[in-house]
Parts: sequence; C-alpha cells; structure tokens
Amino acid sequence: MSLSGKAAIVTGAAQGLGKAFSEVMLQNGAKVALTDYSSDHGLKTLAEFQTKYGENKVMFMKCDVTSKEEMAETFQTVKERFGGLDIVINNAGVGFEMGDLWEKTVDVNLKGTIRGTILGIEHMRRDNGGHGGVIVTFLQWQESIPIHVDQSMEQLKVLSSCTLKLGRKIQSYLLMESVSMFLHHR
Repeated sequence: MSLSGKAAIVTGAAQGLGKAFSEVMLQNGAKVALTDYSSDHGLKTLAEFQTKYGENKVMFMKCDVTSKEEMAETFQTVKERFGGLDIVINNAGVGFEMGDLWEKTVDVNLKGTIRGTILGIEHMRRDNGGHGGVIVTFLQWQESIPIHVDQSMEQLKVLSSCTLKLGRKIQSYLLMESVSMFLHHR
C-alpha cells in the first residue's frame, strides 16, 4: 500500500512510538492527524512536523480516547480536512494502574482501542462514502503489568484475549468493506 496522499489518524501520537509511526507516514507522503490527550506534547510535535513536512500535511487534535464525543469529533474533523480516512493507528495506551485506577487502564487500553476501531470502520466503509483502509492496533497489556501481580495478570490476559477475539470476529465483515485490521502485541 502506497502511503502517498493517504489520510491517517494516530492516537497517542505526541511522543514515543506514536510520534515515530506518524513521522514514517509523513516521510512517505501521507497526511497525518496527530491525536493525544497532552496538548503541550502534541503542539510541540505538530510544530516540528509542520516545519519538516508542511502545514497542510499534518494536524493535531487534543483527544482523550476515553471520550466518545472527542473521538467522534476528531474522526469527523480529520475526514473533512483530509477528504477521507485511510489509516487508523490505535496507539494510545497507559501502564497498568492498581487500586481505584485500574479502570483508567481498561478505559484507555481496551475501550479506547475498540472505539478507535469502530470509528475507523464507520469512516472507511464503502456504504458510508469511504473506500476501505487499514486499522492497526497495538496491545500493550503484558508489558505494563507488574510481574508480582498474578491475579491482575490473569485478568488482563483475558482482556487482551477479548480484544484479539473481537478483531478476528469482525475481520470477515471488514473484508467486505475493504478494511484490513492488524493487531500487534508490544
């Protein structure tokens, strides 16, 4: 797949792997929407990439993947600005949190990923004005879990398994819509 002229959304794109994925796509001619919950990091990365690749090739939107409204608005804005959507990189993720913060891990790493996938499918579907595309999801459960937390490890393995099974379940539907989905464990 040539990236030239393709429109992409990358969640968690302000730094780290998300930033690296975005830059590779920009180097290969794609238009990239950087999304991140951190405006400071996101705007810094945006300025860097606009200097290198041009203002019309890259945009930044502050977006919390746990917010249905922010995600829907982000996907719609990107589709309107870039004239479509071809690639979704579900990269946003947080480390495993103990105590009352475990829900944040599930909300970002599982729900945020599913939300990005569903929105990607909606915008890429042929019967919805799309022309197919690619969705790449990075699963990062295992690396973010303390080794000594056996029960939590098992629970998160179950969540990771659910994400993989969801991907396999919808794969046949995606093929009809010319959308490819890839799941990768970090």
